[in-house]
Parts: sequence; C-alpha cells; structure tokens
Amino acid sequence: MPRLTAQTASVDVTDQNFEWYVRSGTFGDINSGQDIVIPAGVRIYTAASSGPVFIADAVTCPAAASSQFFSGTSLYGGSAGNAPSGIFCLSNFTNYTESVYGSLLVTNNYGIVGGSDAESDDDYRYRIRLKLQSPNGANEAALRFQILMIPGIQDVVFAPAAGTFTCYVYGIPSDGSSALLQNVQQAINNTVAFPLTGIAVAPDLVGISLTTTLTLTASATQSDQATIISNAVTAAQNYINNLAIGYNVYSEYTIWKQLRSAFGNSVKSWPVTWNRAHRWRSCGTATRSAITSRRKSAAGRRNWQPCGPPLKTWTG
Repeated sequence: MPRLTAQTASVDVTDQNFEWYVRSGTFGDINSGQDIVIPAGVRIYTAASSGPVFIADAVTCPAAASSQFFSGTSLYGGSAGNAPSGIFCLSNFTNYTESVYGSLLVTNNYGIVGGSDAESDDDYRYRIRLKLQSPNGANEAALRFQILMIPGIQDVVFAPAAGTFTCYVYGIPSDGSSALLQNVQQAINNTVAFPLTGIAVAPDLVGISLTTTLTLTASATQSDQATIISNAVTAAQNYINNLAIGYNVYSEYTIWKQLRSAFGNSVKSWPVTWNRAHRWRSCGTATRSAITSRRKSAAGRRNWQPCGPPLKTWTG
C-alpha cells in the first residue's frame, strides 16, 4: 500500500466555487460594453499578505452577464492551498475599462480542501492498520479507510438503518463544497456491497451559546478580572469547538471542569445559563468552596446538580 503523497489544491469550474462578478449591472457596464477576456495566469489573493494564492485559468466574462465561474490551481503545494469560503477577494487583473475603480470582483463560494501534505508516519501506520482490518471490503472499517484517503476529510460518523446508512462528513472547513461530498459518495458506492446503500451528507450546523456571571473576590485587580474573563471565554470556546460529532454538548459537569481551570481562586461563584441546547438550565449561585467540598466525596459527586432539574423543551 503506497504512502500518500502531497496534493496541490485545485478548483474546477463545475464546482461553481471561484467566481468573477460585479456588484451591480453587467460585465459590459465596466468594460465599455465588451466582454472581459481574462487570460490564464491571473493571480487570486486574499486580504492577508500571507494567505493562499491561486492561479486562475483563462475565461471570458460575457458582456451581458454579471457573474462567471472559473477554475484555478493553488500556487503553493500541500495544505497551504486550503482556505475557508469567501476569503479570496483580490486579483492582479486590470485589463478592463474601469479597473481603476476595482469594479471586477472575485470570491470563492465554498471552502477549498483539496490540498494535502505528504502523509506522516503516524497516519501511514493508521491506514495500514485499517487495511489489515478490512479484508471483506464492505465493513465499516473498510469504508472509513477509503473515505479518510480523500483530501479534506477530518472524520466521518455513520448512522446505520435497515438496508442503508447515513455518512456524516466532517471536512476541514465546516462548509465543505459539494465536490467533497461527491467524492465521499463515490467512495461509498465503490466500497459497499449490493444491496446495501449509503448517502454522504454534511452535518447540520447548530448554534450553541452559554451565559455566565463571574463573582470575583474583592482582592482581584482589574487586570486579574480581565485575564480571568478572557481565560474563561477561551476555555468554553475550546471545549465546544473540539466536541466530536454526536457528543453530548450539554453536560454541565463536563463544561464546569473545563471552565474551573480558567477561573482560579479569585472566583467566588459562576451561575451558567445555556441557550438553544437540547435542554435549558438556569443555575443558582453557589460558592466555590461549597462545590469543591461536594466534589471531594463520591456521594456528593454523584448527586451534584448545580443548575436544577432539566427542562425537556427547547428555548432561545
């Protein structure tokens, strides 16, 4: 089984990803009524000087149109060419009448995930192990093995049903393009045995928010307060952003453990309110010493309920 080599990111015109467009009117309005002919080799940039750069293929923007999709290839090899959606906004093309006003705009409608670095030793060992576990060619391990070889895939989760299954695709950006799902679907079709069928879908994005009020000790300085609040926000964001697909996001005890390391001894209490989760809990105020003493006993840990009983309805 060969090691995976580095792949350069590219975008095909059929992906409808890279797009030349005008904010209003048509291409002819900004080029004296003529088509805009864009040659190959034009460079597409981001606002950041250190961002990825793509080389556009030749394309003609009709005078009567207001948008035109085009293909492009990353100037840099490997994962350096990957980018989130909407990040490209500049180009070095100026061969049209109103170029001084920057009227010809460019964007990418989806994230770009086709670039990948050369496979590391650990990743190569992992694929070898999956290969040894999948001799039948149609089990979950075999299918996961095939899907993880597709550039841009972070993880997949399978939801089985009678005679079929759903494959939730977790790409590098949260808004993976349709081409990524098509590649996964093709891998499913080539791997599973008849009559089993499967479908590749992107997970739904769910907004999660929580509100907490920190009660600090009188000895905490303004600088300490700002540092504690910043650390608390970072700890909560890191916890939620790193949850795996299907994980129970509303475990108050787990989130409390994540936040506790950021609060420190300067915090006296921290009531928490969750919004738009599968349940809503309004916390009362409890002192840090009281909660700490409960956690020291096994019985207290089992019965610890800082936020009251759960409600079975959605709110927010």
